[in-house]
Amino acid sequence: MSEVFKGKRDGTFLDLGAHQARHASNTWALEKQFGWRGIAVDNDPQWIRQWAEQRPGSVFVLGDACTLDYPALLAAQHIPQPVDYLSLDLEPPELTWQCLQHILGQKIWAYTVTFETDYYRYKESREPSRALMASLGYVLAKPGVPGMFGEQDDFYVHKAIL
Repeated sequence: MSEVFKGKRDGTFLDLGAHQARHASNTWALEKQFGWRGIAVDNDPQWIRQWAEQRPGSVFVLGDACTLDYPALLAAQHIPQPVDYLSLDLEPPELTWQCLQHILGQKIWAYTVTFETDYYRYKESREPSRALMASLGYVLAKPGVPGMFGEQDDFYVHKAIL
């Protein structure tokens, strides 16, 4: 991702399925090293305190990422659209797909997107998401980004910033 963002400072993000504040976080380095800020969403209350202590530049929202009102959340935090980065990392990957459709229905978009497919265990999850992202003007910049167990995420860049 660093070559896409080129050291960009003060960017914005939506981190859906945020989980832990630091470990395996797609947005930790963006916030800590480059001053980015954003909204992190997870449905597990055990992460609330950790985010408050370790990620004061971001807002943690406890809730179902597939049902939230993203235009209102972004407006409340004075985060303009498009956001610079959208991370979708929900379990199981079918929820990631549902959440993406929910976000698109609210006309939310981002310059860059990481979409978790968990291809190493759900082979059928990757192609539908790739076709949809291509139809929306996204270019697959890094396919099959490896995670702890194998090919996990696809990284997209919108043609508007290429």
